[in-house]
Amino acid sequence: MKTTDVGSLPPLEPREKLDRAASAYVSVVGYLTESSLAKLFEKVVLKSLEDKVKAGVEAPNYPQLRDMNEMFMRQVSGVRRARGGYEVEGRLRALSPKVPELEVLRRNLSVLRELGVSELRACVTGPYTLSTLFKTRTPDLIAQLGEVVTKFTEASVFNLRGARVTLVFVDEPVLGFLDDPLLDPESVGREALLKAWEQVCHKASSLGAEAGFHLHTTANPLFWEVEHLKIIQSHVGDPIYERKEPKLEEHDKLIAASVCRTDLDALIAEKVGEGRLGEVWASIRSGGSSGVEYLEGLELMARRARRALELYGSRVACSCPECGLGSFPSYSLALECLRRASEAAKIAR
Repeated sequence: MKTTDVGSLPPLEPREKLDRAASAYVSVVGYLTESSLAKLFEKVVLKSLEDKVKAGVEAPNYPQLRDMNEMFMRQVSGVRRARGGYEVEGRLRALSPKVPELEVLRRNLSVLRELGVSELRACVTGPYTLSTLFKTRTPDLIAQLGEVVTKFTEASVFNLRGARVTLVFVDEPVLGFLDDPLLDPESVGREALLKAWEQVCHKASSLGAEAGFHLHTTANPLFWEVEHLKIIQSHVGDPIYERKEPKLEEHDKLIAASVCRTDLDALIAEKVGEGRLGEVWASIRSGGSSGVEYLEGLELMARRARRALELYGSRVACSCPECGLGSFPSYSLALECLRRASEAAKIAR
């Protein structure tokens, strides 16, 4: 049960600036001229990766410091922004399927060796979640997004001189929360999504990585039908972590143990009540409180890791927080959460 993470951290620079810096890093001009923006992007990504490793993460996700949807949509042609969502204006294509954060790691293999990093996790936002950004959703849109995400996946996997991407997780946080007629039984949309998912997962596995889904709920069981999907992760409290799910063995899949909650609003409300949420957040933002007192404790996280092992044994592939930490109020608080989650897994195994 290796330790990993979902991806996001609070950015060390403004997100708008990082968006520009990411574009500069993968542009020919930016790379050849070593522009200040490109160098800044490289520095921030490597710093964040180093901090993940120091927190105990053994197979770190590339530091996802930008919006999980927009970082991919910015690299898709055939769409235009409109009020109320994206609109299709042509065939969707990945303009450049390279994920800039992963390019930083690919170009700095010596740094990975110095940090002792041999395994990496890559996340891509899934076709279903991306489809919800559009004003009009159709089976063909999902199919085209499946092709685009497959291109991102293909460009994300590498195996170079001792460092390789071993995990590719498709982020589908929206699945299970919408009453979506597109996914009705025997519908064209349902089949289009299954085909899109299979295309993405097959590409990852064909390149030597294990394909996983990061979900917020397993309420919609459609994902079980994806043949090349190997690892399933959901949020703390999901039934899959409360009692043994026979489908895991039936479909020959593994599980990622989510060992800690990451919804700070909920964690704060449990301690002080919803009525004091504003007061607590004001204190955190002003520096009066670090917020660390609202994180879950190490022993609770370790109990969750042990419970996953009791339920699934060798089918527990990895462990990590339930979600990304990009919404945390400070970088240091996010790292403390990662440190506890990693330590909990090591206590349990």
